[in-house]
Amino acid sequence: MHTDEEANQLVEMPPLVNWEGSFKFTKWSPMAGAFSPEFIHNLAKGTRFSFRGIPYHLRIPSVLEVLAKACGPRWKIDEDSLNLNSQEISK
Repeated sequence: MHTDEEANQLVEMPPLVNWEGSFKFTKWSPMAGAFSPEFIHNLAKGTRFSFRGIPYHLRIPSVLEVLAKACGPRWKIDEDSLNLNSQEISK
């Protein structure tokens, strides 16, 4: 897309239907594809989140606690996941 007008034309199109289902274009928003706070709050015990791309100097429990608290009220840090050689940290 080069202009807002082109994007709006795409959004206003009827759904595209084929043998695999239907597809509809919508405008992007920061919440697109995100979990709602209510969904995160009600997650079942045992759900696991992984945080990727955390700089090495920030891979410490106190930083991970801040991230985990943003995901919901119940959390436990997997201490084994605080591996400096990994690209991923789990909660």
